Amino acid sequence: MSFLDPRTNDSELEVQRIIHLQNVANRLPDAFIDTKKVTKSHIPTENVPARLEVPEATLTQSKASESQIRRKRGRPLGSKDANPRKRKEHIISINHNANVTTSNVSEEFSFINRTI
Repeated sequence: MSFLDPRTNDSELEVQRIIHLQNVANRLPDAFIDTKKVTKSHIPTENVPARLEVPEATLTQSKASESQIRRKRGRPLGSKDANPRKRKEHIISINHNANVTTSNVSEEFSFINRTI
């Protein structure tokens, strides 16, 4: 398998450069925290710092598995809706088979033959 990816001196040097740059980046202090010194972009999302601190209180308050309380768009939570939402279980299902009438096909053809 070594013949498929021969290691040359150039590839070894490139790997060493990448590892060196990673080590340098890991040793650097957070130099870009002072946002006043950083040139800002015209794209607002580009100006957001790379590291955002999330307070622990917001992480413990809401969980993804818990459902949120239904908001009433500015009204108090205990208020009644003027037009309450209809539920699917109240809709009466229509029996399509009951509306179908069956007739004898031979009677229909005999009626057509009589009128002609």
